[in-house]
Amino acid sequence: MAGMPLSELDQPLGRKRRARPRLPVGRWLSLGLAGTLLLIFAALTLYAGLRRDPDGGEPMATAAIRGRAPAPEIAAAIPQSGRMEESHGPASARQLETESGVTVVRPGSDAPGAIVITVPDDGAVRLA
Repeated sequence: MAGMPLSELDQPLGRKRRARPRLPVGRWLSLGLAGTLLLIFAALTLYAGLRRDPDGGEPMATAAIRGRAPAPEIAAAIPQSGRMEESHGPASARQLETESGVTVVRPGSDAPGAIVITVPDDGAVRLA
């Protein structure tokens, strides 16, 4: 066996014809596919980078906000002084609950002796 040529060892038994050498199509096909995928990825990355979309594709809407003058009947009801109406005296917690329609259940029978004090706002902001 030492004197036999190496090509005879590679041939299958019973076949006289030599196998045709394969063209390296598989390697070129895989390189072409990898290159195409890389090119598509680079193009998408470049497109996303140059697109200038701060919301990242989220839908958004823009609307102009314009101030409207209040209706005449509402404007007439607003006091011109800008001050809140004076209350008719200190209101107790029970009286305030009754007027607002809120039902409060407490362990005791009556509201505590709390008094609600309203401080009028003169409209000017002063910092100390």
